Amino acid sequence: MHLTISKRFDFESSHRLAVNGWSEEQNLAFYGREGSSPHGHGHNFSAYFVFEGPVEEDTGMMINVVVIKDKVKSMIDQRYDHKYINGETPPFDIIVPSPENLARQLLNDTMPLFEGMSA
Repeated sequence: MHLTISKRFDFESSHRLAVNGWSEEQNLAFYGREGSSPHGHGHNFSAYFVFEGPVEEDTGMMINVVVIKDKVKSMIDQRYDHKYINGETPPFDIIVPSPENLARQLLNDTMPLFEGMSA
């Protein structure tokens, strides 16, 4: 039997939506106020992580939720929480920290934490 488990993590960060190499006017025209402040602006973010897999007969678990909490929270605390993402969280020093790029990078940061794991 395959099941899914999801876990939500909340964190606070600031960022600026701006393409390196574009003028202030271009960034303002494209991103609006999200790109207007040179020092960025803050958000309360929520990220949902969904795990899928078989339930192990002997443990009755797909994965221990405590392990998910510990590993993901530690990574988020180190890389994202209370950070200016553009300046403190690579690769956002060179790519725009849009919600889509943040989601992709959060997945890239999280996947190696669980490689080869089972319940």
